[in-house]
Amino acid sequence: MKAISKWPESKDAAEVHERTQVAAVLALEGR
Repeated sequence: MKAISKWPESKDAAEVHERTQVAAVLALEGR
């Protein structure tokens, strides 16, 4: 799952990964 198209790699990879995980959790919850 690569949803790092909106955020540049120069940003904190950890923050991007966290946002991706949050999006995945919301998707699993059906939001």
